Amino acid sequence: MLTMISPIKRTYRDFRLFLRNPVNLPAEDQTVKHKISRLFSVLAMEIPIVAAIGAMIYGIGEIGLLDTDTHKIGVLFQKMPLWKFILFGVVVNPFIEELIFRLYLRFNPKGLSGYSLLSASAIGKRMMKKIEAYLTHLWLNKFHLVFFSSALLFAIFHLSNYQFSITVLLLSPLLVAPQFITGLFLGYLRIKYSWMLGYFMHAIHNAFFISSSLIIINSFDIQ
Repeated sequence: MLTMISPIKRTYRDFRLFLRNPVNLPAEDQTVKHKISRLFSVLAMEIPIVAAIGAMIYGIGEIGLLDTDTHKIGVLFQKMPLWKFILFGVVVNPFIEELIFRLYLRFNPKGLSGYSLLSASAIGKRMMKKIEAYLTHLWLNKFHLVFFSSALLFAIFHLSNYQFSITVLLLSPLLVAPQFITGLFLGYLRIKYSWMLGYFMHAIHNAFFISSSLIIINSFDIQ
């Protein structure tokens, strides 16, 4: 039991220190064993938190304060064959979202003009140098803004799963809290280890909650 808890404690301490001062630097230990241990330690911390908030949101829906019947995930579940829904939710969607919201976190702004000759020719080398200088300053001196903004944008994006209403707007901090928290953990893995480790976490996270939802739905059907 202690051998299971110790890695989680170490991960918690490292994650807490990272959140206090996010820095664009990888962890010293990049061994496969350490990465796997950190991945499952992060999941062990993240899933209970997200599940607890999700239960609160579900409860609000059950008492009629929130319309969850129009939630986009639920609509997709009803429209798509089960295997397609699982493939999309576990494999495709995490891949796309990690590309959009986390890939750039380890972006090196130096030599930006080398990334796109087309962009350099379109806006000019002088402008590219200015953009490069600005991004370099941002990544080196204001990286905490970059990091927390990525988690916030990830959370706000998922607000579109709900049909807009005044209630949704008022409850939005709670509704997107699970995605914001998950975004922090995903960003941590992306920065400290690799984009792929963040993708694996995202995929396992989705697989857990999709499978849990299916089990609950089946139990209600049996009753």
